This record gives sequence, C-alpha cells and structure tokens, in this order.
Amino acid sequence: MLTKSEMNKLNSLLAKADSSQMKEIGQMFNSQFKAKQQMAKNSFTVGQNVFFNDRAGNKIEGVVSKVMIKNIQVTTNKGNWRVAPTLLNAA
Repeated sequence: MLTKSEMNKLNSLLAKADSSQMKEIGQMFNSQFKAKQQMAKNSFTVGQNVFFNDRAGNKIEGVVSKVMIKNIQVTTNKGNWRVAPTLLNAA
C-alpha cells in the first residue's frame, strides 16, 4: 500500500505528464490491475468459505461455488452473488 507521501508524489508526476504519457500510464495501470485481479482469483477454490461486504456494508458469508473469468460466484443463504475476487476474503 502506498503512503500519503507516495500518493502525493504520484499525483504531482501525473500532473506533469503529457497526453501520450498519460495513455502509457493508463496502459500500465490496466496491466497491473489485471495482474492483481488474476492473482486474487487464483487464490480461491470451489468449496472455500469466504466473506465480503455488500454495497450497504453488511458482511456476507458464503462458499465459493464457481471461479469464473472475471468474478467468483459465491453461494450464501441469501442466494448466489457474483463478486470481484479483490473484494473477497477467506473465512
């Protein structure tokens, strides 16, 4: 995780970038984001107990029922949820 100082430095570097550099930065960001998503997805297996917070902030517990390309399907007592792997935690 970045410190406040690192975030401020990143912001000042972004302010100095021209449009072609911003495009390259965007591609770098997307590449890193996809890599983190993939690593998170690979850390879950079918049958694993997990939890996440819904949009209202409520903790939802369930079991991984399917690992899909972009999301993880979690079966709970409130039904099935499609959850981004970065939002899941092992229970």
